[in-house]
Amino acid sequence: MINKSIIPVVMICDQNFVMQTEVAMLSMKLNKKKDTAYDIFVILVDSSEEHTQHMKGLEEEDFKIHILPFTLEKYKDIKQIAHVPLASLVKFDICNMIPQYDKLLYLDGDIIVREDLQELYRMDLQDNYVAGIPHSIGIVTGEKKLNGGVLLFNAKKIREEKLQEVF
Repeated sequence: MINKSIIPVVMICDQNFVMQTEVAMLSMKLNKKKDTAYDIFVILVDSSEEHTQHMKGLEEEDFKIHILPFTLEKYKDIKQIAHVPLASLVKFDICNMIPQYDKLLYLDGDIIVREDLQELYRMDLQDNYVAGIPHSIGIVTGEKKLNGGVLLFNAKKIREEKLQEVF
């Protein structure tokens, strides 16, 4: 039996983003190496059991899918910025929601994964809280902007320093 590298991946999805998230998961599944196993956590915001069952249909032995139902009630008093969905605030809670991993890879549901994620996940975070890639707008303008759709969290450090409360 092959010794598999387990990569925990977190995605956030609401009822309007189920199809896109399933396509992203399918692209992960189709492009993973044989020695990679994904432990996927889909934080499903205000959605139905039908969506849960449909997503679970992609599951296999080395492609586990955990659905974590979530409600946005705790964020109701936070002012929403026009182009940023309230569900994006859930990112600040994921390290506490999934305590079994010291490092978590967060992916937006509107991406296509074109290769195995082992190299990205193995990145040494050193003493940093998070690693990400430059936002395409920042590349053009020269601004230092982070693409919030692909993030590698130092979950252990974030939990230890209780940064979720700060966020």
